[in-house]
Amino acid sequence: MPSGSLPATTRLALAFGLFASGVVVGLLLAPSPGADARRRLALGARQAGRTARQAAAGAAGPVAEQARAQVGSLASRHVPLAGEWDLVDGAALRQDLRRGRL
Repeated sequence: MPSGSLPATTRLALAFGLFASGVVVGLLLAPSPGADARRRLALGARQAGRTARQAAAGAAGPVAEQARAQVGSLASRHVPLAGEWDLVDGAALRQDLRRGRL
């Protein structure tokens, strides 16, 4: 039966009933009062912080080991080359220039 054929009082009662049921559902699903909500938010934030610290601690070990291995590899490849370089002595270079050896 279309809503246009219902009497005005029935339509008003139906609208009021739907509004009341919406209010009841809203109150049941509404967030808790302020103190409870703050407590829940603080607990959630603490748990998220703990989870993040645990994840960071778990990831730090392997990353540190990988960094140490890369540093060791680079050091073993490049440090011996530094021992083969001839260092230039500024005083000896000046003497050679004065004497005309260069």
